[in-house]
Amino acid sequence: MFGGVVAMALAAIAVGAYRARQPVERPPSAVARSTELQRIDGELATWTNAVRMDPYSAMFPAHAAALHLQRGRLTGDYRDAIAAESLSRRSLAHRTQHNAAAFVTLAASLLEQHRFGEANGVARQLVAGQPDVDAYHSLLGETELELGNYALAHRAFSAIRTPSATLSTMAGLARWSEMRGDDRFALSLLRTARRAAERRPGEMREEIGWYYMREADIELRRGRTRAAAEALQAGIALAPTDYRLLAARSRLAAARGEWHDAARYGEASVFNVLDPTTLVVVATAYGELGDTTKAHEAERAADASVRGQAGSLHRAWAMYQLDRGRLVDSITDLARRELLVRRDVQTLDLLAWAELKSGRPQEARRHMLEALRPGFVDPSMMYHAGFVHLASGDTVAGEAMLQRALSTDRRSAPHYARDARAALDRVDAARDGRRTMAARTAARARRAARSLVRQDS
Repeated sequence: MFGGVVAMALAAIAVGAYRARQPVERPPSAVARSTELQRIDGELATWTNAVRMDPYSAMFPAHAAALHLQRGRLTGDYRDAIAAESLSRRSLAHRTQHNAAAFVTLAASLLEQHRFGEANGVARQLVAGQPDVDAYHSLLGETELELGNYALAHRAFSAIRTPSATLSTMAGLARWSEMRGDDRFALSLLRTARRAAERRPGEMREEIGWYYMREADIELRRGRTRAAAEALQAGIALAPTDYRLLAARSRLAAARGEWHDAARYGEASVFNVLDPTTLVVVATAYGELGDTTKAHEAERAADASVRGQAGSLHRAWAMYQLDRGRLVDSITDLARRELLVRRDVQTLDLLAWAELKSGRPQEARRHMLEALRPGFVDPSMMYHAGFVHLASGDTVAGEAMLQRALSTDRRSAPHYARDARAALDRVDAARDGRRTMAARTAARARRAARSLVRQDS
């Protein structure tokens, strides 16, 4: 029985731990509680009652904790992560030997609460106790990634002997491969894991749909919008009310400039879970449509949601504000504090962007160079790096980085792509004085043509 609990908890960790027009799926106007969630509710009631009837059992609270964790990942309810932590600790208070399920669920619940250092400590215990379990090395790698300990993450993932042994191991390795720029291997792992999940008796449709969502995220970042749309269409057909799939469909529509669909799918998603990242997409969509009233409504909802989230800094919301020159000082302070406990590339990127918006390009460049050092492939970071290099006076590096960003991904962040093309045109225009009359005329014609493309995109 404990083996099933361990698998459930590890699967929850995996699910948690980044222009051909297709037929538009109609998002629901209201999200009903799915059959799978009703099943979890029923099982949770049974195990919770068992915990009350036998307060000395280690098994009962471990199983209830895993169910809380699973439900929380499907509903976005932060209270489930807190309950999962409490029940896991209760189980471990009764027994630590032969109780891996409780340790795994505890680590997952701490990750959900952004208590990465504590989660890392639990993962280290698991690996030390059973170094032959690949899934524990994957879990350790996930926690090291969150903390920005990339050399240790590499060591953890390299210790995995059989990548396809478990779904959680494949999901963790897929994330690591994606960060390192090996999208092909990441997609292969995710598809293998999805097919394995489809063969498992009783596997939840939402869990299978998650693999389609991750596949779509990678395809979108590669600029392959048709492939992303096909993956999401398959996922939504499986789990039409899953808020994560609807949010991903909203992001795809935004990348295509389909702002009505971006708002529609985003609103269908946040109807069920008030996720700040999705609300940012909705606010952006309404802003592009010229509906400032609805854009401000989405912004206010995102702000309220951020205040109730775990952790001190919500990155998507912070980036949205920085892109608009808002809350620059407070976000800079938050990012500096975050960096004291979590020196990962995303925090460094955010701080660099905040420093640039604060008018400190040299400080921004220092943090950006550190963010770029691991060599991860992140198009948004490349855009930021390009703008930071240009502002700090390094035109050659700035131009190269913006060109690389555009060649890697000109879809998922259309506002950055537009600004990058404009910046490259300004750099090119500065060279006109050194060109012959014919070359200068040709360069101006090219820039004018690109300007028309930007206006249409």
